[in-house]
Amino acid sequence: MQVNHATEIADAALAAVPATPDPDVPLVLVGSGGTIANLAAMELGEMEWNPARLHGMRVTIEQVEARAAALAQRTVAERRGIPGLEPDRADVILAGAIIQARALRRLNADAVIVSVRGLRYGLLYELLSDRAL
Repeated sequence: MQVNHATEIADAALAAVPATPDPDVPLVLVGSGGTIANLAAMELGEMEWNPARLHGMRVTIEQVEARAAALAQRTVAERRGIPGLEPDRADVILAGAIIQARALRRLNADAVIVSVRGLRYGLLYELLSDRAL
């Protein structure tokens, strides 16, 4: 019941996001941050965090939806033992997975490419690129 409610909330929040202009043209989405990195790490199923293996990894909508469904069946304590999931994210990963899945559906995207580099990397890149010109 709570998962259905969370999905409805995510859909309502994403309703303002413009849908894909042409559903026949595939989007390439890049995701950065803890949620997508942890979802990717769970797909690898490794206990050790390996950013080099995660960076550039493709995670499909089917994987995100299956992971959300599996997470919903576990308690927070059980989630802490999932290989690839940072234990401190066990309480928020289900909500993040639902949002990721619903965003992919809203944008008609079949996958997201993982970036382990966040906003700071992008800002630094822009700053250094502008000065190099």
